[in-house]
Amino acid sequence: MMLDVLLLFSSICTAVVGGASQTITGYRGERVDIRCSYESGYESNSKYFCKGECIYKNRNIMVKSGSPAKDERFSLTDDTTARVFTVTITDLRTEDEGQYWCAVKRSITDVYSEILLLVKLVPPFSISVSISPSGVIVEGDSVTLNCISDSNPPAEIRWFKGGTFVGSGRIFNISKISSDDSGEYKCKSINEHGEKYSDAVTLNVMCELMMVQ
Repeated sequence: MMLDVLLLFSSICTAVVGGASQTITGYRGERVDIRCSYESGYESNSKYFCKGECIYKNRNIMVKSGSPAKDERFSLTDDTTARVFTVTITDLRTEDEGQYWCAVKRSITDVYSEILLLVKLVPPFSISVSISPSGVIVEGDSVTLNCISDSNPPAEIRWFKGGTFVGSGRIFNISKISSDDSGEYKCKSINEHGEKYSDAVTLNVMCELMMVQ
């Protein structure tokens, strides 16, 4: 008997895996649901999911039915009506990459289906700009724009006023700001996997009032 495995990841991508080894790609920080089907008659058998060679008496079992996983990111549920057990890995990490096995325990020989999991890094996401100080900005003030971006590997940051490049680095400082510095600013986060712009923020620079006696 060979296990049929349906892998669901990123809530969009799916792949059908048979008994032969299959390479599956997941993405760092996301979730993978691995649905392993089994034949009738094995509803009450223990199921498990191991990493590496999965050698008898030396198995690195990540999770098994009826027991909590040693890594809480792994979980296993068994739908005996549909004859499918599902292994879920949340918050995928680069160290999760490797060889795994879906397995049904039997009295003689357990049944396995091999999975090779690749964990890819992701392009920049969740990018935003903060302004300090956050109140009224007057000519002559010093203003700091901070680009906040999640990415792995770390991203290169570029700053734009309108469509014009004005600087690079996570922090963009404007000392002794003037009315000419008023306008819309945004940052662009770039790594080898992609790029993303922040929403634009607007700087309104007020003229400094002078008291005349």
